[in-house]
Amino acid sequence: MRKTLETIVWCSMALVAVGCDKSDKPAGDVPIRAKSVEQAPTAAASSAAPEPPPPVAVKIRPGAVAASWTPDGKRWVKAFTYSVPEGAVAGASWADALKTCRSAGLDLCSEQQWQIACGKDSVVGQSPSWTITPASGDTWVVRGGSGCSASEEAAGDSVSPARIGLCCERAAAISSVKRSDAWMKTAQTYIGIVEDALNSKSPQRVVNLLADPAKLFKTRMTNDEALRDLRSDAEKYAEWNYRLFSCDAEVDTQHGSFECDTVETRTPKAGARELSVFRMRFEYGPPNLKYSVFADPVRITRKWVPY
Repeated sequence: MRKTLETIVWCSMALVAVGCDKSDKPAGDVPIRAKSVEQAPTAAASSAAPEPPPPVAVKIRPGAVAASWTPDGKRWVKAFTYSVPEGAVAGASWADALKTCRSAGLDLCSEQQWQIACGKDSVVGQSPSWTITPASGDTWVVRGGSGCSASEEAAGDSVSPARIGLCCERAAAISSVKRSDAWMKTAQTYIGIVEDALNSKSPQRVVNLLADPAKLFKTRMTNDEALRDLRSDAEKYAEWNYRLFSCDAEVDTQHGSFECDTVETRTPKAGARELSVFRMRFEYGPPNLKYSVFADPVRITRKWVPY
């Protein structure tokens, strides 16, 4: 009787659902919870987020556009080509997308370039794409995903399985009071000369553009002083890159000025890579169309930060 009572008590504790040993002896290795409970998913497992799909290869046909005005008619962009380099995958961060483009001899498209490319081929708008254009705070403009009008902002270290980086030949988006294509091409020529010199890794090439003396990076100095300062900077950095992506220009063949929004990236020889976003001014004129003001920062949007 006592043995039977113990068996009844044990069966009650085991919730009966597991059954009792026919020998009327509690089975020490039988779990206390029912098998049906063991097989059900736990609350934590059922609420866990699904694994994101792996990055997939991107298939956008390379394209080329003629010199064009942006859809809003406010800025002009010279002819350029665009593509997603072979081997590029979706899901990259802003920095990795930028690296992929530059490794292919291109750069991330500006927002305006992306708009023009999407106007030529609407397939471009099917994939959200990083641009070189800064947004608010420390975010960047992402265009596309649901068509050519889609736009959002994303932190540079964020990733999305579908997000790509469309690459373009460099071309600044230019505005000017003079609205003719001919004047825009003239402005692009001056802007291109400056951008090429800044990225040439040759201090002498920059100095060749300067009046003597000239204002360089906020400081008035002679050509000899400028050459010395630029060489000193070149010794500190393994690489640097200026991207002039949006400019307001008032130029002619004798004198003029322009201001350009710029993303500069650099890697110190001892330290992590970093970037800064700012707007700088250039002024040129006689004699010999030299620059009396060169790369004078007029607004700093982001100070030097790692990326």
